[in-house]
Amino acid sequence: MDRVAICVAGGKGGVGKTFIAINIARLAAERLGRVLIVDADVDNPSTPHFLGCVPQRVATVSIFVPRIDSSRCRACGRCVEYCPEHALALVPSKGVILLEDLCSGCRLCKLVCPHQAIGDGSKIEGWIELCETSWAKAVVGELAVGSRREAIVIKRLADYAASYVANHRVSVVDSPPGTGAKLYPLIKMCSVVAIVTEPTPLGLSDYLKFLEFLDRVAPGKRFVTIANKWGVSREVQDRIERVARERNSLLVKIPYSSEVPRSVARREIYVESRRDEVTEALERALSEILEA
Repeated sequence: MDRVAICVAGGKGGVGKTFIAINIARLAAERLGRVLIVDADVDNPSTPHFLGCVPQRVATVSIFVPRIDSSRCRACGRCVEYCPEHALALVPSKGVILLEDLCSGCRLCKLVCPHQAIGDGSKIEGWIELCETSWAKAVVGELAVGSRREAIVIKRLADYAASYVANHRVSVVDSPPGTGAKLYPLIKMCSVVAIVTEPTPLGLSDYLKFLEFLDRVAPGKRFVTIANKWGVSREVQDRIERVARERNSLLVKIPYSSEVPRSVARREIYVESRRDEVTEALERALSEILEA
């Protein structure tokens, strides 16, 4: 088997992406040896809690922010005019001020300033961390408190993790919810996408949105559909089955069990202590992904 990198993704939050990612990674380790987990849910990285390891910060993610030199600034307003994020404002009697939360770090203000009044500053947006156990290494992205630059942290995380992905037989990427551009570097680095959905109206709606998103950003990318919490709605289940069939997607059904949220609340890896129909379905999911 060639190296495989699995992007566990899906439009809706709360469908069980982290549960699927962690447990598939554990089953892959049992079959094939040590695995890599990339936790890209930077708003709320939870992989270290499930692995029981303490993450160590290995890199800081920071961006450029302008520092206005008031002795050079002539308040001409050129930087304000060109700022694409409207992060600079020209205030009478105060000159140019920075609205730091809006700044994306593009440096355009520095390039257009005719008086060289803008210097280099920086702002920490997050960190990259490592932790490991006997069966897994985890590369984790964490967003700084108050930061809104999720996409920047995810891009740096993907770049950092690339060398680790190349050296592991199986890599599992736990993606954040949504269908935005932030997912592109994660999908790009993976060989197959596992789209996680659930049989609810919102789950179906976001499944359709994610399929459209995948067609746009990665046409032809291999994918499988994992329907978590199967059994809660027959009507929606029939529609998910129909969509998967129309898209020629493998569909793996993870049955609903009240034991799953209990295990998640206790930060347990489900398949380590239970051999039931949920574990059997997760094993089928892994097999389908490896053969996709």
